[in-house]
Amino acid sequence: MEFIRDFRNINKNQAALAGGKGASLGEMTQASIPVPPGFVILSTAFERLIEKTDLDVEIDAILDSVNHKEIHTTEKAAEKIQALIMGAEMPADIANEVQAYFKELDAKWVAVRSSATAEDSSTAAWAGQLESYLNTTEGSLLENVKKCWASLFTPRAIFYRFEKELHKQKISVAVVVQKMVESEVSGIAFSVHPVTQDRNQLIIEAGFGLGEAIVSGQITPDSYVVEKKPRQIIDKNVFVQARGLYRAAGGGNEWRDIPKEIGERQVLTDEEIMELAEIVLKIEKHYGFPVDIEWAREKNTFFIVQSRPITTLGQTKATEGKRDLVKEYGLNRSTWTYKGLHGVLHTFFPLGRLTGFAMIGFFGDGARITLFFVKDNYIHWYWNDNELTRIREVFFDRLKKNKNYLKELEAEWMNKVGDFEKILKRVDAVDLSLLQDEELASLYDDFYKKYIDEYKYFMTLGDAISMHADRYLVPEFQKILGREFTAVFPKLIVPQYLSFIEEESREREKLAHIIREKGSVDWRALEEHANRFFYIHNNYAKGIYLAAADFEKMIQEDIEKNVESAKDTRKQQLIEKQQLIKKYNLSSWHLTLLYVMDEFFKLQDTRKKYVLISSYYQFKFLKEAERRSGVNFNLLQYSIYLEFRDVLKGTIDTEMLVERQKICMCVHVGDSFKIIYGADAERAFEFFQKDVGDQKELKGMIASTGKVRGRVKKILKIHDMANMEEGDILVSSMTRPEMVPAMKLAAAIVTDEGGVTSHAAIVSRELHIPCIIGTKNATSVLKDGDIVEVDADKGVIKILEQK
Repeated sequence: MEFIRDFRNINKNQAALAGGKGASLGEMTQASIPVPPGFVILSTAFERLIEKTDLDVEIDAILDSVNHKEIHTTEKAAEKIQALIMGAEMPADIANEVQAYFKELDAKWVAVRSSATAEDSSTAAWAGQLESYLNTTEGSLLENVKKCWASLFTPRAIFYRFEKELHKQKISVAVVVQKMVESEVSGIAFSVHPVTQDRNQLIIEAGFGLGEAIVSGQITPDSYVVEKKPRQIIDKNVFVQARGLYRAAGGGNEWRDIPKEIGERQVLTDEEIMELAEIVLKIEKHYGFPVDIEWAREKNTFFIVQSRPITTLGQTKATEGKRDLVKEYGLNRSTWTYKGLHGVLHTFFPLGRLTGFAMIGFFGDGARITLFFVKDNYIHWYWNDNELTRIREVFFDRLKKNKNYLKELEAEWMNKVGDFEKILKRVDAVDLSLLQDEELASLYDDFYKKYIDEYKYFMTLGDAISMHADRYLVPEFQKILGREFTAVFPKLIVPQYLSFIEEESREREKLAHIIREKGSVDWRALEEHANRFFYIHNNYAKGIYLAAADFEKMIQEDIEKNVESAKDTRKQQLIEKQQLIKKYNLSSWHLTLLYVMDEFFKLQDTRKKYVLISSYYQFKFLKEAERRSGVNFNLLQYSIYLEFRDVLKGTIDTEMLVERQKICMCVHVGDSFKIIYGADAERAFEFFQKDVGDQKELKGMIASTGKVRGRVKKILKIHDMANMEEGDILVSSMTRPEMVPAMKLAAAIVTDEGGVTSHAAIVSRELHIPCIIGTKNATSVLKDGDIVEVDADKGVIKILEQK
């Protein structure tokens, strides 16, 4: 039986033996495309191991126990199967042949990559589920081969197998062993622009060092767009690279600083860009379909280390005309959801990025593209409505098949919350000023990893469920409530749980009551209150720690102003909710929808709580970075966490931060991103703002019913509250706890964003004033002093007089 083949003896039709990756490398080698030499340990070798050790029956039995909707079953199955494979002894004849082929390569270092026999097609991207081991030496070769075999059964690979309904197919794995290129520069390329899907354009990304730094998003590469006909470079984005990933002398990889005079250069010359473009087009022509490739350059020679079909192209026509950001990223005001909130680049960057790729493990492809602008410490966030709809549909489909799905997802998330709490305690336990630079950077890395792990579970899904209730919840209840919908629906969606905002407010009112009664401050109780709610006034642009003295001051101000305690009407509201459920004899499906809304109110509330807590810790790290680097704290708010080491080393480009602070546009496409500033960002921003002033009527979702007329007062920052007068219409992107005094003066509330369980919705119902949420652009259309009619019985705001 044949176990190994050289690349020169493999073609594209032999994926069953060599896997998709191996077949592709063999095919390119035969087509005289520059590929580093190597060989493939065929799938027959893996199958021989399984059969000889009698593992096939055990593996099938373990996989039969998997329910991929229940995450823990995939993890347990993966652990068992991988232990079986790693514990099995590689047959001697296979081991000897692998070592013999390795010696023929005459390479000190090789890349060892998994190559599944059910790998990439135009609709499934399996390769990303398996593992690769770079800079492998002869001593670690056999062990890494076994690791590649075992990677066929990682949790994500098992999940992918079931999610794509491949679990009934025979899937095996080959292993590619390829000579490592000593990359001076490297990168990726797409023979069709993956964002614009313009088939007359290809795009190349390039960085100094190993390409893994680009793939993992740890550096921002240069990007070059090449037009195919006529063949010409039509766009170049050159970024300063302060460090690169290189092979370490003792094996593995290491980060090295790049001298400024090199890091500022264009990574590839124009001639090299055109040379690489020709290779990319040759590969595309040979295969007959669009491809994405990974490439490296050593001693003035380009090498292709991987090629696969582009799996994300739709059946869209190529765009024409000169490139601009609006066209490049498919920007369309009518099909994009808007969310506005206070924030800076540093705190919001990872969350905008999560919308792009963190949901992949749960809901397929994730939101393919999201973007946000930062201007005047304000986030203007956009993503495609269709993505939220798709994610919501996937969620409900799974919930229908498994009634415990949400509970299981929540339990998994709470484990991540526990991990995040642990890293917060680690940060609290140390004095940041005493850490060495690398210790500080490593701690920040750990913080961000746990933060992202915690945040990703309900980031996009939460918005799809809570913010877009009008897309699925409203129509369902309109059918059964008929004309009574407007009066009854807000009462049915009253949440079972108190938000942390309500909890803090009620607890503070109790403390105020004690002070009024006793005439003295209970400092112990205030300390406990501060420990629980220190973050309550934070947002994406503010990260402070409110101490007991701060809360005491707030309470004293309320007492001096004779602010009355809000009446606790929740108990009565919940009683009325249950009465209405019985009155209308709601079906099990309608009860499920209400249950989902209740649970997501609690989950979203917890998520928001940790966002506010995180802001405090992020600003804490930035203030320490300011102390060490001398870079102004306000500027550092426009760096991203991936640049933290550059800040500490003093290599961050402060002029770039200044430009970002004026306006920047951050685009996330899948797991890659670009930060654009200057005139290009201004033009794209103006595109979204265009024509908003021409609107005479706005629509949103009803949060609390009623109809009033009044003068618009926009509250975008806390100091705007000073001009709020009783009877004004409060207009904001979203409301926050510190706005409650102004909300109590308002005749009605209108917000850009928010769901039926948002802060604005809850408080307006408590105050019994009209509220319309989710208008998308009320803060852009309405101006201070405009006279408007808020008809929260119909969800319409009419502009009667413009200032």
